[in-house]
Amino acid sequence: MPGSHLDIILKESLRPLGNYAKKPNLIPSDFFILATSTPEILPPSGQSLLKKASAIWVRGEFVALRSLNNNRTKIIKNIAAASPEIIYYRMMDYHPDEFSFLQNNHKIRGSARLLHYRNLLDLEIDTIRLFKKLGKKIRVVLPYITSPEEQVEIQQIIAKEKPDQLGVMVEREEHAENIMNYPSSDFLFPGPSDLVADMKKIDRGEYLEGTSDAKVIALAKKLAVKANKMKIPEFLALKILVNNIKAG
Repeated sequence: MPGSHLDIILKESLRPLGNYAKKPNLIPSDFFILATSTPEILPPSGQSLLKKASAIWVRGEFVALRSLNNNRTKIIKNIAAASPEIIYYRMMDYHPDEFSFLQNNHKIRGSARLLHYRNLLDLEIDTIRLFKKLGKKIRVVLPYITSPEEQVEIQQIIAKEKPDQLGVMVEREEHAENIMNYPSSDFLFPGPSDLVADMKKIDRGEYLEGTSDAKVIALAKKLAVKANKMKIPEFLALKILVNNIKAG
């Protein structure tokens, strides 16, 4: 559906992410992440980027979607075989009107949904374990956090799996503004589409690809400074957002 969350994440699927150093001025490194959940079937342009990537960004809901009519273990093995050593695994998050084949509650999403539906969380844990078994360094990304208590609960569960790193998506204005009230993590990644939607009180589908928003850029700058104060080692951001932050 044009403009839907699913449509937008498909458009984002080949956007590289920048990984930046600890300092709040965001000095770039040569490390970059390719956002793709299908590294083994990328077109030539995607394969060219994959060869340069230090890591890939895999979405849990895409793994679930690909597994509908396929062997889940085989899908994960194929992803692992085509991937660099490091995989950022963003645990599944989807809007209530999409992925109807999975459990849905119209009032919750992200980490809250995973905690509510333990079978979904167990499925994600199995995926993390399999990627680790296949020799990958898994950096788990916790999606859409709504409170410090929620983050503590899911972070403690996933930490038991001993991922290479454990980081957090920051997708709400309150979360970004009050990040120092939330538990620390190995990295932060502000999700600009959801931040724009939350700050402007619009549907995520109204966020236009390639546009920048001064308010979101300002918020991301403050978030980067706070992350440095919290001694969070890494700050990840979409390239379009990083370029605007650096320009400031």
